[in-house]
Amino acid sequence: MFDVWLGNMYVKKRNIIIAIIALLVIGGAVATFAIRPWQREGYILGYGNTPSNISSRGQVAQNEEWIVSLTGAAGWIFTTCINGTDRQMIDSRAGTIGNLNVIGDWIYHTRTYAHIDVPAGRPSWYSGGIYRMQLDGTRLERVSDDNALFVNVVDGWIYYANLNSIQNLYRIRTSGRDRERLSDSIVGSLNVVGEWAYYSLATQVYPSVAIGNELLPDGGLYKIRLDGTERTRISDVNTQRFVVDNNWIYYIDSNWYFYRMRTDGTDVTRIIEDGVGSFHLFDDWIYFSTRAPLLLDGALYKMRFDGTERQPIEHADAAITGITVIMGIAGGWLFYSNFGFPISDKIRLDGSEHEHLWDLP
Repeated sequence: MFDVWLGNMYVKKRNIIIAIIALLVIGGAVATFAIRPWQREGYILGYGNTPSNISSRGQVAQNEEWIVSLTGAAGWIFTTCINGTDRQMIDSRAGTIGNLNVIGDWIYHTRTYAHIDVPAGRPSWYSGGIYRMQLDGTRLERVSDDNALFVNVVDGWIYYANLNSIQNLYRIRTSGRDRERLSDSIVGSLNVVGEWAYYSLATQVYPSVAIGNELLPDGGLYKIRLDGTERTRISDVNTQRFVVDNNWIYYIDSNWYFYRMRTDGTDVTRIIEDGVGSFHLFDDWIYFSTRAPLLLDGALYKMRFDGTERQPIEHADAAITGITVIMGIAGGWLFYSNFGFPISDKIRLDGSEHEHLWDLP
């Protein structure tokens, strides 16, 4: 009887152990889905570009091996090894390309097509969308039909200002699913950092546009949770060029003066006296272009985050004419154009080398 009882207990213990193992396996699968849903759809953790590059509409981006840049009068996509070798054009298809992000082996970007009104000889309307393609230029795929600005690819999501919806803040999975509007604000610039999306209102871009019967609201900086909750006004400042970094917001105001403030809107400080055309943050430096009052001249500089140790970035072959607008930093290079888009030159961050990109094969 003892043996039978012991045998029954053994069977019971074995069943309990099997049940516990099954629960652990199922629970682990549920936890994996709850904590890391992007892995089930091939999503990749990380940011597709830096806040500084995104604020300049993503003219360059990089991963561990490749620099991706827009070059030439048509804004074609080029890739270059981080060590500077193997430069090649991977895309010269029709459409104006922008907003580069690189995640894994994919280049996420926007394409815009102008449709010409033949009698008037000018664009009458635009179409386009968010696309992705492999780093070798193959497998071009449309992710969304939305015309987009300030594309931020973060942890399996694409956050952007939707031109098809008066520049409201949207997000969509990198697979093209689960598209949703996060805010009805009219976004003028956008940085996604941590758990927040920071954005400015687009009053400078559209100073006289009315939406329905309402004029656009006053300027301001806002933040909102990535799920669209907890929308918070940070500041009344009017800016379209800002970058969020380490609990600070660096920005150019409507008079082209350069400031920083805490992400809660406190400790507002003007960093330098010069007018600034554009700027980028990298490591412990701010790289920026000065803006002359008459818009006739400018120069490239770098300085510490508090405005000290200012020094020019110069090279004998780097002729600077007009207003220098910095477009991006990648692979140890500062990419820029003398005026407008797309980028035309690159210079080492210490000024030791310079290349005029339009002259390269």
